[in-house]
Amino acid sequence: MLYSIQFLRGIAALLVVFHHTAYKGQVYNTGTFGWLTIGSSGVDLFFVISGFIMCYTTHDKDITFTKFIMHRIKRIIPLYWFFSFAALFVYIFAPSLVNSSGGNTSVVDSFFLLPTESKYLVQNGWTLTYEFYYYIIFSLIILFLPVEKGKYIILTVVLFAFPCIGAFFKTDNLYINFLLSNWLVEFGFGVLLFLIYQKGLVNFKLGLVMLIAAFLMLIFVNQYPSLTIKIDRAFLIGIPMAMLFYSLLSFEFILKNRKNVISNVFEKIGDSSYSLYLSHPFVLSPVAIISNKIGIKNSSLFGLLLVGTALIVGFLVYSGIEKRMIYFTRSKKIKAQLYN
Repeated sequence: MLYSIQFLRGIAALLVVFHHTAYKGQVYNTGTFGWLTIGSSGVDLFFVISGFIMCYTTHDKDITFTKFIMHRIKRIIPLYWFFSFAALFVYIFAPSLVNSSGGNTSVVDSFFLLPTESKYLVQNGWTLTYEFYYYIIFSLIILFLPVEKGKYIILTVVLFAFPCIGAFFKTDNLYINFLLSNWLVEFGFGVLLFLIYQKGLVNFKLGLVMLIAAFLMLIFVNQYPSLTIKIDRAFLIGIPMAMLFYSLLSFEFILKNRKNVISNVFEKIGDSSYSLYLSHPFVLSPVAIISNKIGIKNSSLFGLLLVGTALIVGFLVYSGIEKRMIYFTRSKKIKAQLYN
């Protein structure tokens, strides 16, 4: 696995945690991360990563449609259902504690990751719906098309074409809007980045330029969040996130060979990013409530408690639950290769 990918996963997960911590800071008047308006951009980065990583991990591999989809189900669903059942338990006895920010909760849609206007039991679950939609598009094109050359270009065209069709043919139909969603563009950015990487076009100097440009763009959007109303988020946020991705790809040698405390921390967060992503909503609410009750109003301390606890729990979930689930859902052949 590329070290830059783990680093990017760590950044994406932290941004999402910061975003939800900022919301808790708003609720309890601490002002924590009140300056950060683009914390949710971690989701955009996750989509770009997925677009790239599916191409990277399956390229030149002998894999069928069924095996690919089953592998993704085994990798994603067990931990997601673990937290969905935990949320369902709370929802049955204290429904106001689930999705406390408001809105209806759909139990069936939650478990089967179906497109819905309601909320899922696990508030981040909606992103997994788009992940699986991308997996289906990816597998149908990459694994089914008889042509060998140009598959990734065709995939990129489809991922950009669907949102373009959606932009021209407006509808109120939930399912059509889902199928033609602009979120697909960000997966498309990931596929484009894979093509660039595959062709050996990742350049360190250009990576530095991309990094500076990405930061400037994100700072500008953070300062003027109303821009997302005028310019679609998939482009406004997706483009700088793709540029950030490119820059870290160009730093792969440095990240791999010059380890330090910061890179090690981000690598660990990257390893546990899925556990952190799913578990942190269950952590932030009780920690915020307790912090408020004991009178913690200091912005920095409030943020440190929430983010720190979320990171610790995320790592514990990864070590104690997610890794075991991965082991038990792998085939006997793979287990033998790992442990012999």
